[in-house]
Amino acid sequence: ADERFQATVTAIEAELRSGSTVYRYRRDDGLPGGEGGFHLCAAWMIEAYLLTGRRTEAEELFAQLVDCAGPTGLLPEEYDPIAERSLGNHPQAYSHLGLVRCAQLLSG
Repeated sequence: ADERFQATVTAIEAELRSGSTVYRYRRDDGLPGGEGGFHLCAAWMIEAYLLTGRRTEAEELFAQLVDCAGPTGLLPEEYDPIAERSLGNHPQAYSHLGLVRCAQLLSG
């Protein structure tokens, strides 16, 4: 993979990844309340791992993402990795789209 792309993936991982999720940003946005990590961002991280030859990391993050669905099998929009709870819209379609896309990529 391209050197700059690999560096970008490494930077996102270091700055925005927290356990099973990836945050959109870490700045104060002026809105009340906290924001969790977005499952769609985690799905993009899985794709980035695959594109940079990091299949093991992709598989591990995918398994963690699946675990976030819990007993209902439904994913929310966001996830708080510290409190280990769902946040935002539930269920959220684009979280599921990201999960399905990653399942396809990992199975191929």
